[in-house]
Order: sequence, then structure tokens, then C-alpha cells
Amino acid sequence: MASLKPTFITQVAEALLLTSGCPSVRSVAETLGLSEVQARASLEALALANAIELKDDIVCVRSRAELAAAAIRLGGDPERVSRRLDWRDFEALVASALQEGLEEAGLEGLRGAGGVSPSGGRLLGEQERQAAREGRPRG
Repeated sequence: MASLKPTFITQVAEALLLTSGCPSVRSVAETLGLSEVQARASLEALALANAIELKDDIVCVRSRAELAAAAIRLGGDPERVSRRLDWRDFEALVASALQEGLEEAGLEGLRGAGGVSPSGGRLLGEQERQAAREGRPRG
């Protein structure tokens, strides 16, 4: 088996995130200019991380956010991989990373008192959250 290189993981993840459907191992390798052995090593690592399904030389992405997270955990470039995500998938990636961090710190039950404002990124107080739920201006 070819050695697992972070640059190959990044390239393979990017290619899969830009592809619709379920490509073959050969098409992934050809698209990236890699040998099938090099592409397969990265794909097998991503499959072991449950980010993709690899069956009969066909590759199917289970979840775009999980694919990005697995690629990053395997040494892929976080900036390059995350640029291939839409905002929903990026949000899921960040939520997953935060949850993993809380679990590692033993704080998985931690809950904040306020919500995050989509416009300002600051914590909202109870009155501001209630106004947002009711569609009233905050202030």
C-alpha cells in the first residue's frame, strides 16, 4: 500500500467534494493525476474513518461534512478542504469539531446561557433571543 500523504488526502477530499454521484477509484486517480495505488490509499483511509463508502472500486460520500472532518483528522489541509463546503456543510463541520473538543475536555454536557447571533457572533441575552423568535427588532 502506498504511504498516506497529507497532500494526497487533501486532493482526494477536494475532488470528492467537487464531484456529484459516486465516481470510480480510477476516475478519481485520473482527475488528480495520481496513480490508482496512491488514490486508493487515501480512499481506504477515508473509508476506515467512515467518511466514504468504498465498494467494488466505486466511491460514495456519506456526508460532505464528515468527509471534510476525516480528511482534516488524517492530515489534510483544513483551509483547502473547507473551501469546498457550502455554508451548511461548513457549519456541520465546525459543530462536529466543537463537539469533539468538548468531549475531549470532558465538557460534553456544557450548555451556554445565550445563543449566537448570526450577524454579530456575540452572545444574545434572553430578551434579544425572545425578540428574534418573535421577529421583533432587537435592541
